[in-house]
Amino acid sequence: MNMIPQMLKILNDHSEESLNQEDWEDTLLKFSSQSLLAINDDDWLEQLTQVILEKISFFNEDAKEKAFLYKFFGFTPRTSKNQNLVKRMLSSILKTAHEELLEREGIAMTFSIMSVKHLTLALDELTEYSTILTNKDTSSILKLMKEHQQREWGLVCNTIYLSYNRIILETKKAISVHLEGILTLVLQHYQDCIVEKDKNLKLDYLNALTTLTDLLSSLSIICQFHSPHKLKIIAFLMELIKEEPVNAISSSLRQKAMNIITNLRQLKPLLQPEERAELLRTCYRSVLCLPPAEVLQKEAPSPKEAQTVVELLRETLQSLRMLLEALIIEMPTRVQNCLEYLDTWLNSQKDHERERAMWCTARILGFTVKMNNFYTEIEFSRLGRLVRLLAIRCQDPVDNICFLSSQAVYNLYCILLLQKQMGRKKQGLWEEEGKSEVYSASVFYNNTFKIAKAFAEYFTQIQVSTLVLMAMEGLTDSRAKVSLAAAQLMSAVMKERGRDMIKIEEVVEGILERLNSQLEPSTKAETLQAMCSLAGNNGEVVVPMLLSRPLPWDRTILAIWKAFGTQRETTLNVLQLLISILEKYHPNLESQEMAFQPVAVTCALCEMLSGSLCHEAVQELYPRLLISVLCHLYWVIEQNAPQKMVVYSKEGVPGSKSKPFDPTSCALEAVKLVILAAEYEKVVVYANEHRCWDLLSCPKFYYIGIMELTSNPWPPMSHPSGIVKNCEPCILHRILNHVRNLLYSLDNHWKILARAFYAQLLWHRSVAQTLGQDFMGNLIKWIKEPNLIMKEVGL
Repeated sequence: MNMIPQMLKILNDHSEESLNQEDWEDTLLKFSSQSLLAINDDDWLEQLTQVILEKISFFNEDAKEKAFLYKFFGFTPRTSKNQNLVKRMLSSILKTAHEELLEREGIAMTFSIMSVKHLTLALDELTEYSTILTNKDTSSILKLMKEHQQREWGLVCNTIYLSYNRIILETKKAISVHLEGILTLVLQHYQDCIVEKDKNLKLDYLNALTTLTDLLSSLSIICQFHSPHKLKIIAFLMELIKEEPVNAISSSLRQKAMNIITNLRQLKPLLQPEERAELLRTCYRSVLCLPPAEVLQKEAPSPKEAQTVVELLRETLQSLRMLLEALIIEMPTRVQNCLEYLDTWLNSQKDHERERAMWCTARILGFTVKMNNFYTEIEFSRLGRLVRLLAIRCQDPVDNICFLSSQAVYNLYCILLLQKQMGRKKQGLWEEEGKSEVYSASVFYNNTFKIAKAFAEYFTQIQVSTLVLMAMEGLTDSRAKVSLAAAQLMSAVMKERGRDMIKIEEVVEGILERLNSQLEPSTKAETLQAMCSLAGNNGEVVVPMLLSRPLPWDRTILAIWKAFGTQRETTLNVLQLLISILEKYHPNLESQEMAFQPVAVTCALCEMLSGSLCHEAVQELYPRLLISVLCHLYWVIEQNAPQKMVVYSKEGVPGSKSKPFDPTSCALEAVKLVILAAEYEKVVVYANEHRCWDLLSCPKFYYIGIMELTSNPWPPMSHPSGIVKNCEPCILHRILNHVRNLLYSLDNHWKILARAFYAQLLWHRSVAQTLGQDFMGNLIKWIKEPNLIMKEVGL
């Protein structure tokens, strides 16, 4: 016994205070093991264990000494090869008291020590012992008074799970083949519970299960382990969560259930999409629907309990966050699934539900960015819907929701940007420095336009349309800030990606429907701008739809046409479409029926050109626009439309009646507005003074009205007036170039109009010099024509 002198030396060299208790206990246990190996007598060994058991049962003075006795008991049978003896010893330690945590931990320590040499025996004994939880015929628990049964069940459960924990820690890899059996028992313990499952029992069980799964999740071997019972355990935990009330939070049950599910994340099999969806819906509903912290505090019976319940709410939210992160780690490509089931609460009318849902959204996206795992693409097939929702919430009436939403938007943008950069890197391409605009959460805060601009390039065509259609639904929101945000988002997206829109007809009809309702003034103005951008990019669809509306138009249609005159690009595109309609041959000329569309065009022009923002666009198209409107006027007056036929109404000053227009007066109004928009007010003044409009309104004198408007009164005077006098030479030459192509048109209307213009343009010296002697040939031909009007124009 070489150890005895060494042990005596340790005692001599140290006082009670300086002695390292842990090292000393290890030395004693090592000495006892060697001694028992030398004795090698099972009968003596059994007597020793009985003495130790007696000491354990009656020793309560020093916790450290009692803990050592449990260790000592565990080490005594390690030298024995007698399986029956070991089994009896394990059974006997389980029958000792387990009221105190020290006692339960002591039993667990004993099992862990004995499992090193007798793992299967230790597990079998725990399995047999656990029948006390589930077997009504043999359980001693049912012999207790009913009020003590749940507590005893919880204590036994805790003892068993602490033992499993200690065994797992001690044996590591050796335990792996037994894990499925342990998990099977875990589920069975609760499902076959022999006592009433009150809240305390559920908590005791979950506490024990939490301890076990915490340990399992930390083992490196766990990710290789496949357990069919994982899904059954999660399903049962979800049922527990569903049973919890959503109008109060009185226990940590839902929190612990989520923690256990999080701990099981590395076990295989992974959750299937349907199972993930059910888990997310269950947890979201259970946590997000809880009353706000202020209400919970108010309902608490004391300040101390109020503080406790608020802390419990905070911890529960953190448990939900950890569960969401676990699901992301499990399947990084399905981040969208974690987000889409939050829609209900992100759209909630309750501030605290929206705030919690946005907190979850920001955490999910933020964690995904921090993972920085973009080798596999994260798909956002519902990106349009998601951006629309986040952008709207950036304008939420609750400031913290705005802040959280801006964080979420920025995190989402980072994910898309990093994925794009990774994709370019794989292709051998590199991002040009300074090419992209730099964004941050603060840039997105309360800035819907920036959000739309940042995400525009990432949308597919379907996502663009989905976003617009979804944003449209928010236009009628009772909260002014939210409805404005919806309009701004719609407007900004149409401006950035309007050309890629599909379902344009549906969008137009939807906007018209909402404009006809009582929108907030700022929302209405922004919605009109959205329609303006839509028409600017998709005029070939939008313009005919609006023109087809019955005349006279209501205020909504008129407001839309007026808005088309406020954005230069849209104004140019729409004007060109309208001009092309007027330039077409009027198909109903022979039947003397009034064609609807050209008349609608002049009504549209009356609205578009009534504002000052259209001037630049009109000046760019002035010659062609003016001539097409004048030709339409000629066609209209020949139709002899009834004056009582109202096609357009112009709003007067407040308090006065609106002014009605028939097709002829509407066309004349359009001519005036074209000239005014081109900033030639003097031409209109001249026309007013010389009864130009009356001449233009009469089929017989129409050509005279054109010549009057263009140059000077009839018969000619010695000085030019009207258009020739007031327009710059460059404009006159543009008019000349346009009418020269129409001098010999097959359409008599165009021919008369062009020749009347041509003749009067010759009053300007630069035009005459440009034409030289060529114009004489034309005039001589006209004089020889049988048509009297042509002769008169030529003369």
